[in-house]
Amino acid sequence: MKSFQNITMSLKCLPNLCSALSVTPNDILMGEYGLTEAAANSMLHGITKDLTEYDNRLLLGVAENMRKFKKAANRNQQFNTLH
Repeated sequence: MKSFQNITMSLKCLPNLCSALSVTPNDILMGEYGLTEAAANSMLHGITKDLTEYDNRLLLGVAENMRKFKKAANRNQQFNTLH
């Protein structure tokens, strides 16, 4: 896997990148930003488009376990709040 840590970006690219990710330049320059649902879906599609069927099944299994864990954590939090 390639590492992109040492790549620099021209300022001409910044507005286009911000538009594609639905974020502001400050979000990128400060290193923290929350993705919109559309941007997250677009990024996920880009990452997964070349995966094998096995990789996709593995990724779906991970996502399903994350969903179950989140549901269980929410139930525990609600239970602890009530008691």
